Amino acid sequence: MTYLPQRYVRSGNIITAAGVSAGVDMALYLASLIAGDDTAKAIQLAVEYDPRPPFASAMPRKRVPN
Repeated sequence: MTYLPQRYVRSGNIITAAGVSAGVDMALYLASLIAGDDTAKAIQLAVEYDPRPPFASAMPRKRVPN
């Protein structure tokens, strides 16, 4: 098993994600595969999904030392 920093990962016909917003990202990716980018963008707009975390501390590589 190899760690990959992406929010979702596709390996053949398997797509995985971990976490709430990563799961939404993966769902939008799946929607784009099934119904096209325009539909996925419409879904994103309809659910008002625009992730902008207030802090950059969720990922170890983004942490700022004290």
